[in-house]
Amino acid sequence: VDDFKNVNDSVGHSAGDALLVTISERLQQCLRPGDTVARFGGDEFAVLIDGFDDPSVAMEIADRIASALREPIVVEGRQLPISASVGVAFDSTGAPVEELLRNADLAMYTAKEDGKNCARVFAREMHDATMRRLDLDARLRGAVGRNELILYYQPIIDLRSGNPSGFEALVRWQHPERGLLLPAAFIPFAEESGLIS
Repeated sequence: VDDFKNVNDSVGHSAGDALLVTISERLQQCLRPGDTVARFGGDEFAVLIDGFDDPSVAMEIADRIASALREPIVVEGRQLPISASVGVAFDSTGAPVEELLRNADLAMYTAKEDGKNCARVFAREMHDATMRRLDLDARLRGAVGRNELILYYQPIIDLRSGNPSGFEALVRWQHPERGLLLPAAFIPFAEESGLIS
């Protein structure tokens, strides 16, 4: 459920609980009698649909779920607009449950990154990107201690006089495998992960 924390923070946990009950009812209405829906975490639900191996059917169901959850819900006399980001993973080869849940989770986070209120199907690239981010996080956390961050100074020139009027300090990362990385390759991640503010 997108931005569920805002509901708890603004109208209280009892309203949040009532909202979750209504969401679960809507989810059940989108599914066949033999399908399973369960609350998986605070604001996450897992849906298990068995008996097909067509990705287009999975997307139809995901779109139906997202559409059902776009309709506002009235809780304690207050209309609450909601939406959901849906991640889809399917498998016809007997993958472990943990892998399917992880893949659905990665697809859901991709949907959130793509603006929320939509559905995305898991693709291998999502897992690869997550592994790269995990590796980047681990390496970046140790980069200072390994003296891999380097400052470059860029002069600021007064165009009228041609004289330097200041300078800008720019960081580069001398990555042991990828070479010299420009700030765009790691600063946004460092900010997002809390390594810098």
